[in-house]
Amino acid sequence: MIRPISRLAAGAAVSVAMLVGVPGTALAGGPSMTMQVQSQAQLLPDGSAVLTVDYSCMPDVAGPGGVIIGELEQTGAVGGSFSGAICDDQKHQVTLDQAPGPFTRGPAAAFVSVQNSNGEATAQTEVLVQ
Repeated sequence: MIRPISRLAAGAAVSVAMLVGVPGTALAGGPSMTMQVQSQAQLLPDGSAVLTVDYSCMPDVAGPGGVIIGELEQTGAVGGSFSGAICDDQKHQVTLDQAPGPFTRGPAAAFVSVQNSNGEATAQTEVLVQ
């Protein structure tokens, strides 16, 4: 009896590890929310950087509203922003101007969350500021 349970637990652990290991992708709050952060952020002349996020979420009892919150961190720089989310079970894309920075070209850590009263999907990934 112990061996089949051990195999089942090991299989579940591998499945979870494979899902967690996909950078910039999140599935949380059940299958009703998904999100993916694109791997590059655009550096703007004012030192801020723009993240692009693809997401989908189901409407909640109050309607199709939600919020997307983003933060970008780089050595010596941090920025953040938020935007309204359209939660209608369709895929949408939003750009988030991460300010103030000042960011420079190179790697940065991105943290993004889409939320409504149904739940939250979060993603943490490395992006390249260009």
